[in-house]
Amino acid sequence: MDIEDIVRISYLLEYNILEDISKKHLSHLPHNTYINNEETSMLKIDMRTLRIYTCESAQNYDFLKDITIGREIRKIAEQKGWSEKDIANKLQKSQSTISDLYRSKSIKIKSLIIISDIFNYHFIAEVYLSQMMIVFSTDKFDDCIISINPQQIRIFSPNDKSFLMVFQRNDDKK
Repeated sequence: MDIEDIVRISYLLEYNILEDISKKHLSHLPHNTYINNEETSMLKIDMRTLRIYTCESAQNYDFLKDITIGREIRKIAEQKGWSEKDIANKLQKSQSTISDLYRSKSIKIKSLIIISDIFNYHFIAEVYLSQMMIVFSTDKFDDCIISINPQQIRIFSPNDKSFLMVFQRNDDKK
């Protein structure tokens, strides 16, 4: 399955499947944790009523149109000083296959996991998860407990132990 299909399905289900795949298969790779101020502000908490509001515009995967995974792979290969021939040898593919890969808009998830391992670079987190924002429906927040401290907002459900969300708190814009 193409990674773009997994992103679209994640938005449809309001559950980040790609993040789960990433944790299962690439947790050993280093990656940056991104907090995008615009995206995290899509979850709004009214402190007087303790109600949570979400903005529907956060639920879109338009960022996919700007991603050409082949270009991202080429960029990291160049940073590592690897030629197409080097990568072809590492992946046990032909050099023309690598040339085709560099022009690819999308990629199969299994292939991206293998490439991430060989490059020791977490392409899923750095390219896709860094831009994804799955905003849950507000009905999923029924009976949730919100705890707020200066560093974070934590939302969990006493009825569903698997439901836990933690958001880094944004500085107020002045």
